Amino acid sequence: MVNLDEYVKDIFNKMDEDEENMKKLNIMTIGKTGTGKSTLINAIFGEEIVETGVGKPVTQNLKKIELAGNPVSIYDTRGIELDSEGQKEARDEIVREIKKRADLDDSDERIHIIWYCINAGSNRIEEYEIELIEKLQSIAPVIIVLTQSLGKEAVEFAKYIKSEDIKYDGLITVLAKDYQLGGMEIKAHGLKDLANMTYNMLEEGVRRSFINAQRVDLEKKEEISTEYVKKAIKASAVVGITPIPFSDAGVLVPLQTMMLGKITTAYGLHKEDIVKTVLSGVIGMGGTTIIGRGIVSNALKFIPGGNIVGSAISGSTAGIVTGALGYSYIKVLNYIAKENNAGRKVSNDIIVSLMKKYFEENSSKGKLLLKGLGIKEDESMDELPDIDEKDQ
Repeated sequence: MVNLDEYVKDIFNKMDEDEENMKKLNIMTIGKTGTGKSTLINAIFGEEIVETGVGKPVTQNLKKIELAGNPVSIYDTRGIELDSEGQKEARDEIVREIKKRADLDDSDERIHIIWYCINAGSNRIEEYEIELIEKLQSIAPVIIVLTQSLGKEAVEFAKYIKSEDIKYDGLITVLAKDYQLGGMEIKAHGLKDLANMTYNMLEEGVRRSFINAQRVDLEKKEEISTEYVKKAIKASAVVGITPIPFSDAGVLVPLQTMMLGKITTAYGLHKEDIVKTVLSGVIGMGGTTIIGRGIVSNALKFIPGGNIVGSAISGSTAGIVTGALGYSYIKVLNYIAKENNAGRKVSNDIIVSLMKKYFEENSSKGKLLLKGLGIKEDESMDELPDIDEKDQ
Protein backbone atom coordinates (compact mmCIF):
# COMPACT_ATOMS: atom_id res chain seq x y z
CA MET A 1 0.00 0.00 0.00
CA VAL A 2 1.29 3.43 -0.95
CA ASN A 3 0.09 6.66 0.62
CA LEU A 4 0.36 10.16 -0.81
CA ASP A 5 3.67 11.05 0.86
CA GLU A 6 5.30 7.86 -0.38
CA TYR A 7 3.79 8.33 -3.84
CA VAL A 8 5.30 11.81 -4.18
CA LYS A 9 8.68 10.58 -2.93
CA ASP A 10 8.59 7.80 -5.54
CA ILE A 11 7.82 10.36 -8.26
CA PHE A 12 10.83 12.45 -7.22
CA ASN A 13 13.04 9.39 -7.05
CA LYS A 14 12.08 8.70 -10.69
CA MET A 15 12.74 12.34 -11.52
CA ASP A 16 16.18 12.20 -9.86
CA GLU A 17 17.04 9.08 -11.87
CA ASP A 18 15.85 10.75 -15.05
CA GLU A 19 17.91 13.90 -14.45
CA GLU A 20 21.01 11.89 -13.54
CA ASN A 21 20.78 10.19 -16.93
CA MET A 22 20.52 13.49 -18.80
CA LYS A 23 23.49 14.61 -20.84
CA LYS A 24 24.97 17.97 -19.94
CA LEU A 25 24.01 20.72 -22.38
CA ASN A 26 26.59 23.45 -22.96
CA ILE A 27 25.53 26.79 -24.42
CA MET A 28 28.08 29.47 -25.25
CA THR A 29 27.05 33.13 -25.23
CA ILE A 30 29.20 35.67 -27.07
CA GLY A 31 28.73 39.40 -27.39
CA LYS A 32 30.06 42.80 -26.43
CA THR A 33 29.48 44.25 -23.00
CA GLY A 34 25.99 45.77 -22.88
CA THR A 35 24.34 43.34 -25.29
CA GLY A 36 22.22 41.94 -22.46
CA LYS A 37 23.58 38.40 -22.37
CA SER A 38 22.86 37.98 -18.65
CA THR A 39 19.31 39.26 -19.03
CA LEU A 40 18.74 36.87 -21.92
CA ILE A 41 20.08 33.84 -20.03
CA ASN A 42 18.02 34.63 -16.94
CA ALA A 43 14.88 35.13 -19.03
CA ILE A 44 15.23 31.79 -20.82
CA PHE A 45 16.05 29.73 -17.76
CA GLY A 46 13.70 31.46 -15.36
CA GLU A 47 16.05 32.28 -12.53
CA GLU A 48 19.00 34.47 -11.77
CA ILE A 49 21.35 31.83 -13.11
CA VAL A 50 24.10 34.33 -13.93
CA GLU A 51 24.00 35.91 -10.46
CA THR A 52 23.46 32.74 -8.40
CA GLY A 53 25.33 30.20 -10.49
CA VAL A 54 28.87 29.12 -9.73
CA GLY A 55 31.27 30.68 -12.23
CA LYS A 56 34.56 28.93 -12.98
CA PRO A 57 37.19 30.41 -15.31
CA VAL A 58 37.96 28.07 -18.20
CA THR A 59 40.36 30.38 -20.03
CA GLN A 60 41.25 34.04 -19.70
CA ASN A 61 38.25 35.04 -21.80
CA LEU A 62 35.82 32.21 -21.01
CA LYS A 63 33.83 31.49 -17.85
CA LYS A 64 31.64 28.46 -17.16
CA ILE A 65 28.46 29.13 -15.18
CA GLU A 66 26.68 26.22 -13.51
CA LEU A 67 23.65 26.02 -11.24
CA ALA A 68 23.10 23.08 -8.90
CA GLY A 69 20.47 20.69 -10.23
CA ASN A 70 20.39 22.32 -13.66
CA PRO A 71 21.47 20.18 -16.68
CA VAL A 72 22.64 23.26 -18.62
CA SER A 73 26.01 25.01 -18.36
CA ILE A 74 26.55 28.47 -19.81
CA TYR A 75 29.97 29.35 -21.23
CA ASP A 76 30.15 33.13 -21.16
CA THR A 77 32.80 34.97 -23.17
CA ARG A 78 34.40 38.36 -22.70
CA GLY A 79 37.09 40.41 -24.30
CA ILE A 80 35.83 40.66 -27.87
CA GLU A 81 35.47 44.44 -27.58
CA LEU A 82 39.11 45.01 -26.62
CA ASP A 83 41.58 46.80 -28.87
CA SER A 84 42.17 45.12 -32.22
CA GLU A 85 45.11 43.02 -31.03
CA GLY A 86 43.30 42.01 -27.84
CA GLN A 87 40.21 41.13 -29.87
CA LYS A 88 42.18 38.77 -32.06
CA GLU A 89 43.75 37.03 -29.07
CA ALA A 90 40.35 36.67 -27.39
CA ARG A 91 38.70 35.37 -30.56
CA ASP A 92 41.50 32.90 -31.26
CA GLU A 93 41.34 31.61 -27.68
CA ILE A 94 37.56 31.09 -27.89
CA VAL A 95 37.79 29.28 -31.22
CA ARG A 96 40.61 27.05 -29.99
CA GLU A 97 38.65 26.07 -26.92
CA ILE A 98 35.52 25.17 -28.91
CA LYS A 99 37.56 23.16 -31.43
CA LYS A 100 39.33 21.31 -28.64
CA ARG A 101 36.01 20.39 -27.04
CA ALA A 102 34.46 19.40 -30.39
CA ASP A 103 37.14 16.73 -30.81
CA LEU A 104 36.36 15.12 -27.44
CA ASP A 105 34.37 11.89 -27.27
CA ASP A 106 32.57 13.14 -24.16
CA SER A 107 29.43 15.02 -25.24
CA ASP A 108 29.21 16.62 -21.79
CA GLU A 109 32.28 18.72 -22.62
CA ARG A 110 31.31 19.86 -26.12
CA ILE A 111 29.76 23.24 -26.90
CA HIS A 112 26.41 22.24 -28.36
CA ILE A 113 25.15 25.63 -29.55
CA ILE A 114 26.30 29.26 -29.60
CA TRP A 115 24.15 32.35 -29.07
CA TYR A 116 26.00 35.27 -30.68
CA CYS A 117 24.41 38.40 -29.15
CA ILE A 118 24.36 41.79 -30.89
CA ASN A 119 22.55 44.82 -29.51
CA ALA A 120 19.89 45.61 -32.13
CA GLY A 121 20.07 49.27 -31.18
CA SER A 122 23.66 49.46 -32.41
CA ASN A 123 22.43 48.71 -35.92
CA ARG A 124 25.93 47.48 -36.72
CA ILE A 125 27.81 44.23 -37.12
CA GLU A 126 31.59 44.57 -37.14
CA GLU A 127 33.84 42.83 -39.69
CA TYR A 128 35.68 40.97 -36.92
CA GLU A 129 32.30 39.72 -35.65
CA ILE A 130 31.42 38.34 -39.08
CA GLU A 131 34.78 36.61 -39.22
CA LEU A 132 34.28 35.14 -35.73
CA ILE A 133 30.70 34.00 -36.43
CA GLU A 134 31.81 32.14 -39.55
CA LYS A 135 34.70 30.45 -37.75
CA LEU A 136 32.37 29.37 -34.97
CA GLN A 137 29.68 28.20 -37.37
CA SER A 138 32.12 25.73 -38.91
CA ILE A 139 32.39 24.03 -35.49
CA ALA A 140 28.97 24.36 -33.81
CA PRO A 141 25.50 25.76 -34.63
CA VAL A 142 25.37 29.55 -34.27
CA ILE A 143 22.24 31.62 -33.68
CA ILE A 144 22.62 35.39 -34.06
CA VAL A 145 20.45 36.93 -31.34
CA LEU A 146 19.59 40.60 -31.87
CA THR A 147 18.99 41.63 -28.26
CA GLN A 148 17.08 44.68 -27.01
CA SER A 149 14.96 44.65 -30.19
CA LEU A 150 12.45 47.45 -29.71
CA GLY A 151 10.78 47.98 -33.07
CA LYS A 152 11.14 48.63 -36.77
CA GLU A 153 14.85 49.39 -36.55
CA ALA A 154 15.56 45.90 -35.21
CA VAL A 155 13.52 44.34 -38.01
CA GLU A 156 15.45 46.34 -40.60
CA PHE A 157 18.75 45.39 -38.98
CA ALA A 158 17.76 41.71 -39.15
CA LYS A 159 16.91 42.12 -42.85
CA TYR A 160 20.29 43.71 -43.46
CA ILE A 161 22.17 40.82 -41.82
CA LYS A 162 20.12 38.31 -43.81
CA SER A 163 20.99 40.13 -47.02
CA GLU A 164 24.72 39.86 -46.32
CA ASP A 165 26.73 36.78 -47.24
CA ILE A 166 27.29 35.60 -43.66
CA LYS A 167 27.35 31.97 -42.62
CA TYR A 168 25.22 31.30 -39.55
CA ASP A 169 22.44 28.86 -38.64
CA GLY A 170 19.66 31.09 -37.36
CA LEU A 171 18.78 34.71 -36.59
CA ILE A 172 16.19 36.00 -34.15
CA THR A 173 15.13 39.36 -32.68
CA VAL A 174 14.57 39.29 -28.92
CA LEU A 175 13.51 41.62 -26.15
CA ALA A 176 14.30 39.65 -22.99
CA LYS A 177 12.15 41.68 -20.60
CA ASP A 178 9.43 44.32 -20.75
CA TYR A 179 10.75 47.78 -21.62
CA GLN A 180 9.34 51.23 -20.82
CA LEU A 181 9.66 53.65 -23.72
CA GLY A 182 8.17 57.01 -22.88
CA GLY A 183 4.70 56.27 -21.57
CA MET A 184 4.47 53.00 -23.49
CA GLU A 185 5.44 49.51 -22.38
CA ILE A 186 6.96 47.20 -24.97
CA LYS A 187 6.39 43.59 -24.01
CA ALA A 188 9.19 41.03 -24.01
CA HIS A 189 9.20 38.95 -27.18
CA GLY A 190 11.21 36.43 -29.14
CA LEU A 191 12.21 34.24 -26.17
CA LYS A 192 9.96 31.32 -27.08
CA ASP A 193 11.12 31.54 -30.71
CA LEU A 194 14.74 31.42 -29.58
CA ALA A 195 14.02 28.41 -27.37
CA ASN A 196 12.26 26.61 -30.21
CA MET A 197 15.05 27.38 -32.68
CA THR A 198 17.65 26.20 -30.17
CA TYR A 199 15.78 22.96 -29.51
CA ASN A 200 15.54 22.17 -33.22
CA MET A 201 19.28 22.71 -33.73
CA LEU A 202 20.41 20.61 -30.78
CA GLU A 203 21.46 16.99 -31.16
CA GLU A 204 18.89 14.58 -29.76
CA GLY A 205 21.01 13.57 -26.78
CA VAL A 206 20.76 17.00 -25.13
CA ARG A 207 17.26 18.08 -26.16
CA ARG A 208 15.64 16.76 -23.00
CA SER A 209 18.17 18.69 -20.92
CA PHE A 210 17.18 21.91 -22.66
CA ILE A 211 13.45 21.22 -22.23
CA ASN A 212 13.99 20.56 -18.54
CA ALA A 213 15.94 23.78 -17.96
CA GLN A 214 14.21 26.34 -20.18
CA ARG A 215 11.09 28.14 -18.90
CA VAL A 216 9.67 29.97 -21.90
CA ASP A 217 8.46 27.27 -24.31
CA LEU A 218 5.76 25.56 -22.26
CA GLU A 219 4.16 24.12 -25.39
CA LYS A 220 7.27 22.00 -25.99
CA LYS A 221 7.19 20.77 -22.39
CA GLU A 222 3.54 19.87 -22.87
CA GLU A 223 4.19 18.17 -26.21
CA ILE A 224 6.92 15.94 -24.80
CA SER A 225 4.94 15.20 -21.62
CA THR A 226 1.92 14.20 -23.71
CA GLU A 227 4.00 11.51 -25.44
CA TYR A 228 4.84 10.02 -22.04
CA VAL A 229 1.14 9.92 -21.16
CA LYS A 230 0.24 8.16 -24.41
CA LYS A 231 2.83 5.47 -23.75
CA ALA A 232 1.64 5.06 -20.15
CA ILE A 233 -1.98 4.71 -21.33
CA LYS A 234 -1.01 1.89 -23.68
CA ALA A 235 1.11 0.24 -21.00
CA SER A 236 -1.79 0.43 -18.52
CA ALA A 237 -4.10 -1.17 -21.07
CA VAL A 238 -1.64 -4.06 -21.39
CA VAL A 239 -1.60 -4.52 -17.62
CA GLY A 240 -5.39 -4.91 -17.83
CA ILE A 241 -5.39 -7.61 -20.53
CA THR A 242 -6.71 -9.79 -17.74
CA PRO A 243 -9.10 -7.57 -15.75
CA ILE A 244 -7.45 -6.34 -12.54
CA PRO A 245 -9.31 -6.94 -9.26
CA PHE A 246 -10.20 -3.54 -7.82
CA SER A 247 -8.31 -4.47 -4.65
CA ASP A 248 -5.16 -4.84 -6.82
CA ALA A 249 -5.43 -1.42 -8.46
CA GLY A 250 -2.00 -0.65 -7.02
CA VAL A 251 -0.40 -2.57 -9.90
CA LEU A 252 -0.94 0.60 -11.95
CA VAL A 253 1.05 2.70 -9.50
CA PRO A 254 4.56 1.97 -10.87
CA LEU A 255 3.50 2.95 -14.42
CA GLN A 256 1.79 6.10 -13.18
CA THR A 257 4.76 6.98 -10.97
CA MET A 258 7.15 6.71 -13.89
CA MET A 259 4.82 8.80 -16.09
CA LEU A 260 4.44 11.54 -13.48
CA GLY A 261 8.17 11.50 -12.78
CA LYS A 262 8.96 12.10 -16.45
CA ILE A 263 6.40 14.90 -16.71
CA THR A 264 7.82 16.51 -13.56
CA THR A 265 11.27 16.28 -15.12
CA ALA A 266 10.09 17.93 -18.34
CA TYR A 267 8.71 20.85 -16.33
CA GLY A 268 11.85 21.04 -14.16
CA LEU A 269 9.72 21.15 -11.00
CA HIS A 270 11.72 20.37 -7.87
CA LYS A 271 9.14 21.17 -5.19
CA GLU A 272 7.57 18.11 -3.55
CA ASP A 273 4.97 20.19 -1.69
CA ILE A 274 3.53 21.50 -4.98
CA VAL A 275 3.33 18.02 -6.50
CA LYS A 276 1.67 16.73 -3.34
CA THR A 277 -0.90 19.52 -3.54
CA VAL A 278 -1.61 18.81 -7.21
CA LEU A 279 -2.20 15.11 -6.59
CA SER A 280 -4.33 15.76 -3.54
CA GLY A 281 -6.88 17.19 -5.97
CA VAL A 282 -7.47 13.62 -7.12
CA ILE A 283 -6.83 11.47 -4.05
CA GLY A 284 -7.18 13.80 -1.06
CA MET A 285 -4.57 14.81 1.50
CA GLY A 286 -5.13 11.87 3.84
CA GLY A 287 -1.80 10.34 4.78
CA THR A 288 -3.28 6.84 4.74
CA THR A 289 -4.94 7.09 1.32
CA ILE A 290 -4.26 3.96 -0.73
CA ILE A 291 -3.10 5.51 -4.01
CA GLY A 292 -4.02 2.88 -6.61
CA ARG A 293 -7.58 2.41 -5.39
CA GLY A 294 -7.97 6.10 -4.60
CA ILE A 295 -7.17 7.23 -8.15
CA VAL A 296 -9.30 4.51 -9.78
CA SER A 297 -12.33 5.05 -7.54
CA ASN A 298 -12.27 8.79 -8.20
CA ALA A 299 -12.01 8.28 -11.96
CA LEU A 300 -14.88 5.78 -11.98
CA LYS A 301 -17.23 8.48 -10.74
CA PHE A 302 -16.86 10.21 -14.09
CA ILE A 303 -16.24 7.42 -16.61
CA PRO A 304 -19.61 6.73 -18.30
CA GLY A 305 -20.76 3.28 -17.20
CA GLY A 306 -17.81 2.82 -14.88
CA ASN A 307 -16.34 0.27 -17.32
CA ILE A 308 -15.94 -2.34 -14.58
CA VAL A 309 -16.32 -6.08 -15.12
CA GLY A 310 -17.77 -7.27 -11.81
CA SER A 311 -15.29 -5.98 -9.26
CA ALA A 312 -12.41 -5.85 -11.73
CA ILE A 313 -10.83 -3.10 -13.84
CA SER A 314 -10.60 -3.72 -17.59
CA GLY A 315 -7.67 -2.71 -19.76
CA SER A 316 -9.57 0.20 -21.24
CA THR A 317 -10.53 1.48 -17.79
CA ALA A 318 -6.92 1.21 -16.64
CA GLY A 319 -5.86 3.23 -19.68
CA ILE A 320 -8.52 5.88 -19.10
CA VAL A 321 -7.56 6.28 -15.44
CA THR A 322 -3.85 6.63 -16.27
CA GLY A 323 -4.57 9.05 -19.12
CA ALA A 324 -6.89 11.20 -17.01
CA LEU A 325 -4.22 11.43 -14.32
CA GLY A 326 -1.40 12.26 -16.76
CA TYR A 327 -3.23 14.82 -18.89
CA SER A 328 -4.67 16.57 -15.84
CA TYR A 329 -1.25 16.72 -14.21
CA ILE A 330 0.20 18.35 -17.35
CA LYS A 331 -2.58 20.95 -17.46
CA VAL A 332 -2.03 21.96 -13.84
CA LEU A 333 1.78 22.11 -14.12
CA ASN A 334 1.38 24.21 -17.26
CA TYR A 335 -0.89 26.63 -15.41
CA ILE A 336 1.50 26.89 -12.46
CA ALA A 337 4.46 27.49 -14.81
CA LYS A 338 2.62 30.26 -16.69
CA GLU A 339 1.67 32.02 -13.48
CA ASN A 340 5.17 31.70 -12.05
CA ASN A 341 6.67 33.06 -15.28
CA ALA A 342 4.41 36.07 -14.87
CA GLY A 343 5.65 36.56 -11.30
CA ARG A 344 2.42 35.32 -9.69
CA LYS A 345 2.05 32.62 -7.05
CA VAL A 346 -0.75 30.08 -7.25
CA SER A 347 -2.66 29.21 -4.08
CA ASN A 348 -3.06 25.61 -2.97
CA ASP A 349 -6.84 25.94 -3.19
CA ILE A 350 -6.64 26.86 -6.88
CA ILE A 351 -4.22 24.01 -7.59
CA VAL A 352 -6.51 21.47 -5.93
CA SER A 353 -9.66 22.77 -7.64
CA LEU A 354 -7.99 22.77 -11.08
CA MET A 355 -6.73 19.20 -10.67
CA LYS A 356 -10.22 18.04 -9.65
CA LYS A 357 -11.77 19.85 -12.62
CA TYR A 358 -9.34 18.51 -15.22
CA PHE A 359 -9.42 14.98 -13.80
CA GLU A 360 -13.22 14.91 -14.04
CA GLU A 361 -13.15 16.25 -17.61
CA ASN A 362 -10.46 13.83 -18.79
CA SER A 363 -12.06 10.83 -17.10
CA SER A 364 -15.44 11.54 -18.69
CA LYS A 365 -14.00 11.71 -22.21
CA GLY A 366 -11.55 8.86 -21.75
CA LYS A 367 -13.04 6.55 -24.40
CA LEU A 368 -12.34 9.20 -27.05
CA LEU A 369 -8.76 9.27 -25.78
CA LEU A 370 -8.45 5.49 -26.21
CA LYS A 371 -9.97 5.65 -29.68
CA GLY A 372 -7.33 8.19 -30.72
CA LEU A 373 -4.61 5.74 -29.66
CA GLY A 374 -6.19 2.80 -31.45
CA ILE A 375 -7.35 1.05 -28.26
CA LYS A 376 -10.88 -0.35 -28.52
CA GLU A 377 -13.12 -0.34 -25.49
CA ASP A 378 -12.41 -3.34 -23.24
CA GLU A 379 -9.54 -4.43 -25.50
CA SER A 380 -5.84 -4.13 -24.78
CA MET A 381 -2.66 -3.58 -26.72
CA ASP A 382 -0.58 -6.60 -27.72
CA GLU A 383 2.73 -5.16 -26.59
CA LEU A 384 3.93 -3.18 -23.61
CA PRO A 385 5.39 0.18 -24.69
CA ASP A 386 8.56 1.29 -22.91
CA ILE A 387 7.87 4.68 -21.36
CA ASP A 388 11.36 4.73 -19.90
CA GLU A 389 13.10 4.80 -23.28
CA LYS A 390 15.50 7.67 -23.97
CA ASP A 391 13.58 9.76 -26.44
CA GLN A 392 13.63 13.45 -27.40
